[in-house]
Formats: sequence, C-alpha cells, structure tokens
Amino acid sequence: MAESDELVFKGVDGTECEIFIRTVKIQARKQNKLRDETWILDLVQVSLAEKALRWFIKLDPAIRSSWDLLQEALIDRFPSSESEEGSSTIPTPAAAIGTPSTLNIESELSQLSLQGGTLSGRIRIVSEGPS
Repeated sequence: MAESDELVFKGVDGTECEIFIRTVKIQARKQNKLRDETWILDLVQVSLAEKALRWFIKLDPAIRSSWDLLQEALIDRFPSSESEEGSSTIPTPAAAIGTPSTLNIESELSQLSLQGGTLSGRIRIVSEGPS
C-alpha cells in the first residue's frame, strides 16, 4: 500500500466499519495472509485512529487477539444505520414474577399453562443473607 493509500479506521459509522473490515480482508488476501490471524490483527491495530483507537485499547484482550471476535465487536460497536442487528444495547432479563421474599413458586407455576407437559426457562437463585 502506498503512503497515500494508508488504511485508516476512525470509528465514524457503520459504513466506514464495513468498508474497513472488507479492506482488511482484501489486503490480507493480496498478501496471501488471509488465514494469518497475527498478520491481520497487526494490520488492524496500526490502522485504528481517533474514536476507534480509544475503543480498541479498552477492549478485553481476548477480543483484541481474535480476528473473529474483533469483527463481531466492531460490527456491534459501529452498527449500520440501516441494520437492526448490531445493536449496542445489551439484553436484560425479563422482570421477575415477584420479589425473592414473596415469591411462591407453586402458586406462580400453577398460573402458567403447560403446553406439552414441559416448561422451560431459567431459575435465578438470590441469597438474601450476607455473602
């Protein structure tokens, strides 16, 4: 790459992010390094600037050292304005049926209709005592 063609990702928006990821892959292919994760991650690190660089530095080291995980993190952090996927919101659990002190599991379960005799879900155990 010539100096004027230097690859730079500033973290402006989702479109810039998608172009950056594609360009990294194209450069890796041109250099026969498409499967060389270390080479790709080195290229990515020297190509980050401004908002993208500050975000990258704060990333978990496991994400920074995996091209697959880093691509996901980039898409999540810099979503396309046209895309519903890639939201930076974190899903939260549904509101509890009752508080731990008032929760009566038998009465709550009896209000649920079992379809096919199977009930699936999650159980959260909360300790009210000191830890």
